[in-house]
Amino acid sequence: ALPLGKLKRGAHAIAQGRYDTRFQVTSHDEIGALGTAFNQMAADLGAANARAIEHRHELENRVAQRTSEWRQAADAQRESAAELRLITENMPVGLCYIDRSLRYRFHNRQYLCLVGLPDTDIDGHSIVDVLGAAIVDAMEGAIGQALAGTQSAQERRHVGRDGKPHDLLVALVPRIGDDGAVAGFYAMAQDISERKRSEQALLRHNDELTTVNRQLQDAQN
Repeated sequence: ALPLGKLKRGAHAIAQGRYDTRFQVTSHDEIGALGTAFNQMAADLGAANARAIEHRHELENRVAQRTSEWRQAADAQRESAAELRLITENMPVGLCYIDRSLRYRFHNRQYLCLVGLPDTDIDGHSIVDVLGAAIVDAMEGAIGQALAGTQSAQERRHVGRDGKPHDLLVALVPRIGDDGAVAGFYAMAQDISERKRSEQALLRHNDELTTVNRQLQDAQN
């Protein structure tokens, strides 16, 4: 019974993680064979545990490396997004992105100012709810072209945040997704009121010159 008690204590020691436990074999009978098998089992378990610990350390190192890479990528993405937001917010052009369901997904402050909207978050809202059905209906053709993959542009008049009418050149540029389909379109609005006033002044000046030229010709005749 004494050798069996030692084997029992050895089994408890291995169960607690002491894989260097060995049974002293002093005979070649059944007890000796059992002790030899016990020692082999302890050696195999010790080797397997060492491989498991090495594999765990390797996995931990991989996880730490991937975590570090992910954090670096996330920091770079945040910096890039912040820089992009800074650029778009300081553009003299109104910019927004609208998906296929005609909902805003991105916009800058200049866009809100040009179309006469207060500083509010319109992302996620339908353009019909934001701009009104009349404006969306008037732009139906241009929107259809953009969703079909063709860039379009048209001039529109909007009442700006200052309460005055502004002539806007609105360009719709389709955005192609990774699958090759049109995911939505970008809308870029530029205030061309000054250019329109200059064009009208130039037309009036040309009319005046034409009139004066006709008068001079009549006088010469």
